[in-house]
Amino acid sequence: MPLAVGESYRTRFEVLPFFERGAVGVLQPDLGRSGITEARKLAVLADTHHVRVAPHVSIGLRPQIAAAVHLAAAIPNLLLLECNPNVFDQSSRLARGALDWSVAGVPVPQGPGLGVEIDDEAVRHAAIGTAVAVGAG
Repeated sequence: MPLAVGESYRTRFEVLPFFERGAVGVLQPDLGRSGITEARKLAVLADTHHVRVAPHVSIGLRPQIAAAVHLAAAIPNLLLLECNPNVFDQSSRLARGALDWSVAGVPVPQGPGLGVEIDDEAVRHAAIGTAVAVGAG
């Protein structure tokens, strides 16, 4: 029975046995686990086996989500970008500007790199808050 596979795997070597047995219906790599380069290789492996890809967007910050959006835009065998819309709000805590999304899709972030601008002041504030919370125990 074909399965949605990939969210918890990191490399093409881990998912290859699923492909060899024809058990992959949809590949769902999580760029927070695999990274951009390996996720691209996973997408190529899926395409070789005529399998569609639905990148899994886990609870991550803006760079991880932006990387998944860029991957989705770059692969020919995209099915959809699988995510919980609530992660977009959470991902904005340490970045400038909102990452737009709708049921119609997510525009590819523009700008240098992944198109993400980190809010250094928000990062400092979060780091201080974390240090205080850790020291309080």
